[in-house]
Amino acid sequence: MNDEVEQTADRTQKPIKRFRFIRRLLFVLCCAILMIAIATPMWLASKGIIINAISGISLYPQIKIDHVAVEISGTKISTHQLTIDKYFDDQSAISASSWRISADTTRIGLPAEAKTYLKKIGYDFPYFLLRNTALNFTDLSNPYVFSASSDSINIQIDLPFAQPQIQAQQLNDIHLVIATKPNVAISGIVGSGQLNLFIPAIVNQLATASDKTNKTAKVKNVTPSRPSSAEAPQNTPIYPTKLSKGNFSIAWQEDTTPLSISINKLTPQWEMLPPEVEQQLTELHFEMDIQQPSQSIKLQAENIHLGHPKVLPKFIKRGDASHQGLHLGETIASLATLPLNVLKVNHLMYGDLILDAKVVLKTPLTRDKQEDRQARFRIDGKVLGPIPYDLKVLLKHKNNKEANFTGHVKGPKGNTLDCQADIEFIDPLPQKLFCQANFKNTHDIMSRFALTHLPSAELNAPITVTASRVANTRYNQVVDRRLIDAFYKLAVKLPPTLNVKLNQFALPGKHLSDQPTPSDIETITLHTDGELNLKVHYRNRVLKMSLEDKTEAIALSTQWGDKISLLIDDLTCQNPELQCHLSGLISTKINQVFPFEGVKLERIEAQSHYQFSWSTQAYGLILSKLALNTENLTLGQNLLGRHLNLLNAQQTAVQIDTITISKTDEDANIRVLLPEKSTATLNTNLFAEQTIKDQNGQPVVQNQPVKRSLLPVQKYEAKTELILRKIDLSLGQLFNLSSHYDIATHFKQNSQRFPKFSTVGKLVLRPNNWRFQGDIDNWKQATLAKYTLSHKPGSNDTSIRLHRNVIKFNNKKTLKKYYFPQFPLHYDFTHGSISYDGQLTLRGNEFKGRIGLFSHQLTGEVSGFRFGNVNTSITADITPQGIKSRHPISIHAGLFHAGALFEDIVANLEFDTHQQRYQLHRAHADVLGGKISVHNASSNSLLDVSPKDIRVHGLDLALLIQLLEQDDIELTGIVDGVIPLSIEDGAPSIKSGHLHSRFPGGILRYLEGSSIDQNVEAAGENSVLVVGKILKNYNYHSLAIDLDYSKDGQLNASSRFKGFNPSFQNGRPVHLNLNVQDDIPALIKTINAINSSQLESLFLKQLGLNE
Repeated sequence: MNDEVEQTADRTQKPIKRFRFIRRLLFVLCCAILMIAIATPMWLASKGIIINAISGISLYPQIKIDHVAVEISGTKISTHQLTIDKYFDDQSAISASSWRISADTTRIGLPAEAKTYLKKIGYDFPYFLLRNTALNFTDLSNPYVFSASSDSINIQIDLPFAQPQIQAQQLNDIHLVIATKPNVAISGIVGSGQLNLFIPAIVNQLATASDKTNKTAKVKNVTPSRPSSAEAPQNTPIYPTKLSKGNFSIAWQEDTTPLSISINKLTPQWEMLPPEVEQQLTELHFEMDIQQPSQSIKLQAENIHLGHPKVLPKFIKRGDASHQGLHLGETIASLATLPLNVLKVNHLMYGDLILDAKVVLKTPLTRDKQEDRQARFRIDGKVLGPIPYDLKVLLKHKNNKEANFTGHVKGPKGNTLDCQADIEFIDPLPQKLFCQANFKNTHDIMSRFALTHLPSAELNAPITVTASRVANTRYNQVVDRRLIDAFYKLAVKLPPTLNVKLNQFALPGKHLSDQPTPSDIETITLHTDGELNLKVHYRNRVLKMSLEDKTEAIALSTQWGDKISLLIDDLTCQNPELQCHLSGLISTKINQVFPFEGVKLERIEAQSHYQFSWSTQAYGLILSKLALNTENLTLGQNLLGRHLNLLNAQQTAVQIDTITISKTDEDANIRVLLPEKSTATLNTNLFAEQTIKDQNGQPVVQNQPVKRSLLPVQKYEAKTELILRKIDLSLGQLFNLSSHYDIATHFKQNSQRFPKFSTVGKLVLRPNNWRFQGDIDNWKQATLAKYTLSHKPGSNDTSIRLHRNVIKFNNKKTLKKYYFPQFPLHYDFTHGSISYDGQLTLRGNEFKGRIGLFSHQLTGEVSGFRFGNVNTSITADITPQGIKSRHPISIHAGLFHAGALFEDIVANLEFDTHQQRYQLHRAHADVLGGKISVHNASSNSLLDVSPKDIRVHGLDLALLIQLLEQDDIELTGIVDGVIPLSIEDGAPSIKSGHLHSRFPGGILRYLEGSSIDQNVEAAGENSVLVVGKILKNYNYHSLAIDLDYSKDGQLNASSRFKGFNPSFQNGRPVHLNLNVQDDIPALIKTINAINSSQLESLFLKQLGLNE
């Protein structure tokens, strides 16, 4: 039983022993692993490898770690899905076997020193991101050398001034070799990539440092200090580019950081300006020591084909406000301080400007065994496509203070331009410049710059320009990089004769030739003396250029012999704001000009002194002592209308004291001004002819002598003078003109001369209103009318206002002698005054408005008939249909002498020519002691008026005899009656007029002692003149007179006397009848011939006493 118990106990103790062994084994393993985990980092750290993090370790079937972060000599590496195994590669150039570490993603951070420096020069990125990466360690002892490969590397560069701020760079199919000792070095091969290129900050910083160095060191060849990042540019343009095959290497050594990049091909993908080209860069090689970039950068390329990028890099800093413009010396000196050692491109193409050129740039290099190399820039190739020019440019530094420039351009047609210049770096301007242009035609070169619209010239000799600095310390002063004073002599040699093709500025031939289809003036000839010498003086930022010779003459001529001569006596220009002044004498001779259709000017000559000033903001032209003469100005029939056959102006002369023409940027209009004390005067002789036509528009045929004013052809002549003052003209999109004017004319019709008239006033022409206001004066400056004329352009309305004007008359100021001398007037005013006003509107050819005419105590004569103290008030409306009195017209005259004296004449009337209504309400006058009157006379025509009764009341025959001045006859008595007056075809007519005497009649007798009395006494009782004794004392108690007066002027008057002579046959009744057929003057003559035998026979026959 004990044996069974022992056996049972032994079976129980055996598992316990196994578990103890396992626990011990596990403890030992844990201790070993713990010791390895503690010892391995310590061992790796002793090798320069620091493990920062590790997790997810798997040992079978291979070592695999989910995440590990290590730092090797400052290079931080963080991986995911890391695998470690032994790798064999017989083809490897480094080692046939190595340890291989592969990872899905790997992030590599550069050493802190490298990151700091790269950030300083503009490359701010914290790490590289690699995908599907493999690292091969050839040795696990220090120094470490390992290779790497990756499907892609991505870099996120932070650019604060770029859009977007984070710029991604990606390289594909990368193979790297990394060594850590003695220095960290990376070399690799890239299969392809997509880059977003930019100008690194170091380039802009070096340019800024070079500028500062030039300011302080007077352009010496010294290496500028490294600038701070605060001086980075404000804008960073981005240039996307595709990369195909490349390799690079970089090493962080103790005193140098060499960087080498070789690229098989770059394909730019940035936006271009037209014309677009296929962009590519091939066989690029870039070398640089990052710690000394300005002395180490070398850039070489076999082909660079680029278009015009829309955004250019901004690595050249513009000058500040106090140093505007390009400092030529510093710009050329800056070639020595560019952050390049060598730049070489075998085939450069840039848009259509550079088609194929070789470019070489070398900056200064200090050499121990050879002479130090000076900076040099050379470009040799073809430019300006599509038909290129050959270009050769060489810029060579002589030392650190001077450089030489040579340039040669040759066109496809053999045109050449050669230039040479000597340059000192301290000066913004060259010391000497010489250029020679051998152009057959300037059009060839201008077409390259799309300037074919500008004039071009044919050259039969080269043009040379020589600019030489005058060697005088008085002028050559440069202080603190500023040019204070400089003096040049500039010589320009031109061919004496140039044929200039005007191109787009060709003058229309129709303005200079009357040929049916004239050719345009496309070419003019320029004549010079062949040399132009100028003085150029720069002082305190002011550049002044002037003529060295006293005068310079230039002449232009056309194919028709027209000439323009320009004499220059002063030419100056100055900066900083461009201001130029040109003065001299200009003259021209033109055979004929056709400025407008139907207008022709012949033989024009003009001459004027001129002063022309212009700047970038304005220009101004002053013409003084301007004289313009034209022999003949003719208007065509299309401008004369149907009334005139001919109108021309002969010997027209224009003289202007001073006139200015100006234009400024602030005002879009050109302004023409006539100064306060200056005048513009035009004198001309106007000639016109008019054929008199009938109402049917046919010329009047002269069949018999007529008055001169009715000749079939009227000839007019006017000597006219126009004076303008205070002209203010604005030309642009809107037209504005104001001026004071004075027009005087001497008018002549056929051989009839008229007195001089003038009008003085002011005109204002605006886009929406034209206005003329002034006075019309006679030759003695007496005002005849005051007017205001307004017209609205674009409409047919013209308003004419006649202001109230009073014309006064006296013994010295009569109408014919003072106001209108030499005028063929049949009336005259000698005392009193006339006034008038009106408001008229002209619409097309139709007038409408109102007018008023007033007189006060007006005295004068009409056709030999005197009148006095006439007061009138006439107001009328004018319409296209006719004239109508606004109010009844009143006329009052103190007297009117028409054979008989009419006094206290009063009339009241109205008229309307449209309605053909003419009405005389009443009229009356005192005459010969009696009165005549008419009431309510109306008619529808002034040429045909039906008979209207004129009543005669109390006419004294004694006053009639006294009026007729019949000293031998006495006639007394008072007559009354009615005279029916009518008008037929415009002539007065009387039918059945009747006058009769009042009771008790009167006396008709010849006076004792008169010639009639003496003839009667001498005849005796039986003489035929005995009847005359009846009239010696004839008393009548009845007198009747019948009157008829035809429109032809024939008067038929029949007088019947009834009475007696107390001394004849005891008072026997005697009836006398007298008939007269004549006009009124003839009747008066008959009465004057009372003692004639004819009248005596008439009386005897009517009395039945003739033998």
